[in-house]
Amino acid sequence: MESGTNWYKDAFCKLHFDMHTPSHIADIASGFDPDEFARRLRIASPDAICFFAKSARGWAHYPTRIGAAHPHLKRDLLGEAIEACHKAGIKLIAYYCIEVIPPPIAEAHPEYLARGANGEPVKTGGEGFISCVNTPVQEELILPQLKEILENYDVDGIFFDGFPAMHRICFCEGCRRSFGKEIPNGPDHPNWREYVVWQRNRLNEWCSETARFIHSIRPDVLVGVNWLAANRYADVPPPGVDYLTADYPVSDNCSLGTSYQLAAWCWRDLPCDVMNARMLGWWSDWTFRPSAALKTEFAASIAYCCPLFLGDLLPPDTSLPDVHAMELAGEAFKFARAREDLVREAAPIADLALVNSSADHLLRGRSPSRDETALRGAFLAAVEGGYTAHILLDIDLAENLSRYKAVLMPEAAYLCEGACRAIREFVAEGGGLIVCGPVPKGVDGDSLEDVLGVRVEGEAEDDCAFLRVPDGLAHMWPDWEPVRPWVLVLGRFQKARLEGAEELMGSVAAGSPVGSEAALAWYLSPPATIPINTSAPSSLAL
Repeated sequence: MESGTNWYKDAFCKLHFDMHTPSHIADIASGFDPDEFARRLRIASPDAICFFAKSARGWAHYPTRIGAAHPHLKRDLLGEAIEACHKAGIKLIAYYCIEVIPPPIAEAHPEYLARGANGEPVKTGGEGFISCVNTPVQEELILPQLKEILENYDVDGIFFDGFPAMHRICFCEGCRRSFGKEIPNGPDHPNWREYVVWQRNRLNEWCSETARFIHSIRPDVLVGVNWLAANRYADVPPPGVDYLTADYPVSDNCSLGTSYQLAAWCWRDLPCDVMNARMLGWWSDWTFRPSAALKTEFAASIAYCCPLFLGDLLPPDTSLPDVHAMELAGEAFKFARAREDLVREAAPIADLALVNSSADHLLRGRSPSRDETALRGAFLAAVEGGYTAHILLDIDLAENLSRYKAVLMPEAAYLCEGACRAIREFVAEGGGLIVCGPVPKGVDGDSLEDVLGVRVEGEAEDDCAFLRVPDGLAHMWPDWEPVRPWVLVLGRFQKARLEGAEELMGSVAAGSPVGSEAALAWYLSPPATIPINTSAPSSLAL
């Protein structure tokens, strides 16, 4: 991308049109009318749309000489859509599914295919096959087809999909050669950690290499990868990509999910958004969600100074958006545009920095994507407590921690090199520290024991315990609940010896008599205050 030409954040309202059409659909785009397409888009008045070049069925939606066009497509759907959009002053981002290839290409080039542990090709849930970017598919199909699109169509951007699927364990010859060792069949294999690191690095390399290739042909075309550098992967955006985006599931509380993901992206230098959807069943039905739900999710994006992205479905016969869907989008966009000027030149700030530890994920994770339960729970607790929060990786702390008043670390047993030192210096300067779970230690041998005023002495034998807020801390219990019962807490507690910290409350092991302390659960270290709450200590471990 040419310097200063990233238009993505200025495209405040965007629409994505899904149309993954299987080969048996005989009348695909037969009723498409470019003028009617533009007329319906004007109802919603988006600044940009995302429109299919190659679907997740593997079929191209234009006459291709490189890939395979949908067998019943009789027009240049992509070309007509681009022309209609540009006449209406709307930018068009070309959707390109990375990993799926249709049967004709799979049959002609079995060497492109991802392989399972049994050596068999990996299929999609439909008719397509899964390819692997470590095979010749990159040089022989993906890059040539992208070159074809870029040289023949005036697209404004590329939206890559399929990044999560690329994290499957692949046993193809390309992966075997590149990894150089036995491919693990799961997290208990001795090569698992090394494989996950290799896979992460390889996929990031693919993103950067492909972005550079696109920019070498069309420097003005923006490149984004769906779910790249999302919280689930605990990784920084690789060089070359121009924007960050993710289509968040409708079933997973979209307003919270929008905030949760944007909290990790909004403070970075790249424009970013979360794609919500107008359908109640996400990409699997044609229902309409109420405009109030869309406005709530848009409000979450606006609160993080981020643009908007709304997903929709197109019927395959006309490939035209539903008029009522455009009215719904227009109503939600109208709400957002009334507040657009508030965030146009604004930057988000926050009280808290929540740590998403990349080192912890790579050392303890049992999947290429991490368990987000603790991080998401900590974010929800911050929001419900009335605090603003950003999510930082452990490798972000040294350069960025000074922006915040306190740092919250949920279930991070390990931190990257230098992270403990950065946190120690932050606390020494008056910053607050809250640790939930194990006392973190760095991969460089450092630890936060001295900061927290404790010495770890192993783990409790039980994998659960009971906590109860004591009388002296009754003011911490909500007013609406007069009873302070014992609360079951799952997980194996660390045993810790106090070395300057003050005990707040102990835990009781399951089956133990009430009053018999099994392991220390809450403790705080001596420093004075967390700046955001002068009644609380600066270092608190839970």
